[in-house]
Amino acid sequence: MEKKTAVLPGVNPYAAGIDIGSRTHWVAVDQKKENVQSFGVYTQDHQQLIDHLRQHQITSVAMESTGTYWQTLFNSLQQAGFEPGRFLWFMQVVTHNFCHIFHPVPLPRTRDG
Repeated sequence: MEKKTAVLPGVNPYAAGIDIGSRTHWVAVDQKKENVQSFGVYTQDHQQLIDHLRQHQITSVAMESTGTYWQTLFNSLQQAGFEPGRFLWFMQVVTHNFCHIFHPVPLPRTRDG
């Protein structure tokens, strides 16, 4: 029996989602499974991740994290020119199909002050 896959309507084709982990960050630039890539957690890995986002013309990024592992990637994204925005809980991200966490207009951070 063939497994069915639901495809959500795209809200922002220039948005990506990042699942933050202690050893690996998983990046989805669209809904195609073959386009999900993993990156390490060190500075050189962050640069590869940022290059990957730029190759796909990504301007908005949502991150999901259950710990503090998001902080170094957040700093790397900010230094690369991505502006900090609101941190959204993952359920909000899924509901809104990868809403913005980094976008052109800075908003107050709502997580960890």
